[in-house]
Amino acid sequence: MRSKGEFLKYIKFTQKELLSNGQFALYKYYLKNKNIDIEDTISFVVLEILQKVYGIEQLKISIPSKETEFYEKVRILAPELEFLLKQYHTFIEDGEIDFELLRFNSSPIYFSKLKSKVAIKYVYPKGENINRIKYGLYSTHSFLTYIDPFKKKYNFLYELLSNENVTYDIFEGFQKREIDYLLEKKIIFFDINNFIRVDRIMSLIFSSFYYEEVISFWHFPLEIQKILIELEKQNEVEFENSLFTREEIRYLNYNLNKKEFSNGLDLRNKYIHGSNSESKDVQENDYNVILKIFILILLKIEDDILLSKREN
Repeated sequence: MRSKGEFLKYIKFTQKELLSNGQFALYKYYLKNKNIDIEDTISFVVLEILQKVYGIEQLKISIPSKETEFYEKVRILAPELEFLLKQYHTFIEDGEIDFELLRFNSSPIYFSKLKSKVAIKYVYPKGENINRIKYGLYSTHSFLTYIDPFKKKYNFLYELLSNENVTYDIFEGFQKREIDYLLEKKIIFFDINNFIRVDRIMSLIFSSFYYEEVISFWHFPLEIQKILIELEKQNEVEFENSLFTREEIRYLNYNLNKKEFSNGLDLRNKYIHGSNSESKDVQENDYNVILKIFILILLKIEDDILLSKREN
């Protein structure tokens, strides 16, 4: 049983979370052996890279000292994470950071309202046509792979067409309706030997939609960008210029607050209001989560700035 507002943590999510936590712990251990504190690394990225190299002048950050207890470190760093995003948001909106204006705004930040420096940042599938195509190609529940002589050899259509020489007549009548649809949309085609093949470009687009549910527009080549623009004109996809993807926003809300999920870790508010665990092990783990998220946000900001240079 699950509550209505619960963040759904499937097995894959748990595996990735354990992996990222392990990678982070190894990275901290590696830096420690080099006599480097990860907090100093974060400070260097903000003050030397983002401020001086990428031109976000006056960017500020306060890092907890080494001697501070873990629960105090969380209380310092969690608000700093939010303040860093407010500074970047102001930089995007006004071209500079107005600290006097920021002092008047004490309301908590909404990750969904943070904008990107680029006009088109993310592309999301929209409508039944896109769903029909991506599930037809990649869904393991599709009936299109159950054909003679392959039967249960392949899990989805893209896998079948990429590995076998398949002709049109091998499909049954009820399957041909979907094959005809994919042919009409130019997702698949007949090669010179009359075998059905998957278009390389279209398969890249729809595999991203199926597995990632989003495309980062400027991380794809110009050829794909042109197709995405045409799909947007046809109302098949929608563009967004937010700093984070929808799933990233959900992930941040799950970890830092309870705005969206009833089972959120609520690390920011829990420590600020003193309702955190008294276990030092739990406090250290919570602090590591905050540090990990801080690093992820710095990477997102750097990526956003670099993409804006490509756009221009």
